Amino acid sequence: MTRFNMESAFDQTMQEIAPLLQKYTDYDLVLGIPFLNEQERLVTLLKSVDNVLESWIGRRQLIVCVGDISAANSLQAIKELNLKHPHIEFLMPA
Repeated sequence: MTRFNMESAFDQTMQEIAPLLQKYTDYDLVLGIPFLNEQERLVTLLKSVDNVLESWIGRRQLIVCVGDISAANSLQAIKELNLKHPHIEFLMPA
């Protein structure tokens, strides 16, 4: 993929997730978690992070998970998690 195509794919991905971001404004902490195809470890990590963030009472927190295109299975596992804190997740283009 050429640099131009990569930038175009990135821009398209950002446009696709922009509507998701509209409801996530005014947060005190945004935690970004990059991931590959590590479904089991990622689920464990997110549950742990969710528990730790509970101690930050009165703070608005958002978990953002960004994965490689090869991590579609992990993405689905994240979407199915029932975390106490809001989270968004998406895959970047190859």
